[in-house]
Amino acid sequence: MNPLLNSDEVAELLFCTKRVVEEHARTGRLPGAKFGDKWIFPSTLLIEAVTKICRQEAENRTKPHQPFGVQVACATKKKKALPGLDLMPEHVVKAIMDGQ
Repeated sequence: MNPLLNSDEVAELLFCTKRVVEEHARTGRLPGAKFGDKWIFPSTLLIEAVTKICRQEAENRTKPHQPFGVQVACATKKKKALPGLDLMPEHVVKAIMDGQ
């Protein structure tokens, strides 16, 4: 492997597009430097970065699933619904149940 790779070569190695490689370089996820309008990537640093990314993603896959969002517990006493309320608009039902 060459000590320096260009965006096309890295894209071919990583099975993605040149645009994806350059976006990862711009955000710092892949180690590269821009000379003029071209990106170059040192192969040793690239291998280290890809190895690190693989380890992190593998570690994330082994962690237990955490649900997204926030669960809120409601401690209010649920009032018994009256028959026929399912035929009325929700705001009218709420007013009846709240005693208004």
